[in-house]
Amino acid sequence: MPALPALNAAPVLQIPAGVTAESPQFIPILNDRLRAIQQASSGVEVPLTIGTHQNRLNNVPASGKSAGDEYWETDTTRLARYYVSAAKGGAMQWILEQSFGSGPASARPTDLKTTDAGFIYRATDTGEVTEWTGEAWAEVKLIACAIVCTHAARVSVLSTNPYNPLLWATGTELYENDRGFLYINVGIAWQFQSGVMQLNSSALNAIAHPGAGIPPLTSADAGATFWTTDYDHISVWTGAAMEWGPGNQPPGQLWIGMIPPTSPGVSAWYACDGTTQNMQQPDGSMVLSASMPNPTTTSVLQAALAYSNTATYQGGATGEPAFSVLLYLRL
Repeated sequence: MPALPALNAAPVLQIPAGVTAESPQFIPILNDRLRAIQQASSGVEVPLTIGTHQNRLNNVPASGKSAGDEYWETDTTRLARYYVSAAKGGAMQWILEQSFGSGPASARPTDLKTTDAGFIYRATDTGEVTEWTGEAWAEVKLIACAIVCTHAARVSVLSTNPYNPLLWATGTELYENDRGFLYINVGIAWQFQSGVMQLNSSALNAIAHPGAGIPPLTSADAGATFWTTDYDHISVWTGAAMEWGPGNQPPGQLWIGMIPPTSPGVSAWYACDGTTQNMQQPDGSMVLSASMPNPTTTSVLQAALAYSNTATYQGGATGEPAFSVLLYLRL
């Protein structure tokens, strides 16, 4: 078996200067290097040349190559692979095999020909993806089963946003992995589909009333559901405002029982003691309750009825056994 060539044994196998592990062309070039080394180890000639676009045009004519030989263009905006093929009449020419070009919209190649058909270019400043048809540039609608990104990435300024719904095919789904929301592209916007976000009341208030420069919720977010884990409330965005969600137990209710109420929210219930406490609103804001009854200074049942203003407690029958009950307010 012939000896393996050193990684930099010949210019044709060298990774171009300036290409690092972070460069977009590094992995494609590395894969070709490994393939080339494997071929070389078996005694097969390596038909791959790596260089710039201009070098291919000026120094590597297809006429001097054999059919099937390949060339990697390493320019970031021109990153592409070509292969040699015989044209009509037997003349050799370079044909585009695959491309990964990207850069500012203003740097998109302007010298492409029919043999460059299929060249894909992504404008990093606008997010637009276009394909060279052989005669003109055509917009490409990206398709994916589900895009995954953060909420901030989805709603960032659209002119520089790769998640602009106009760049993706209608019906494409997007999942916000920080909020747990699933959206679907309806052509001009990402429309909320499902999901419940867990957060505390202050974080909900920040979403319902964002500060300057933070995009607010819109009609496309209608149905977005939020569970505040500190007060154990469910809020739903209607498209214009926050409202209590289905089955939510609103604040202000009294609980009378022989054991304390249970809830996953540490602030959901408060043992009545005659004070006032903050009660959560649908948007996560707080309002003060009315003065709570104080079971230590009056009958707990009298206090409860007086607080709810629905009746007056008349007292129990003679000989009724004494018992203790607890009184809690839903916050």
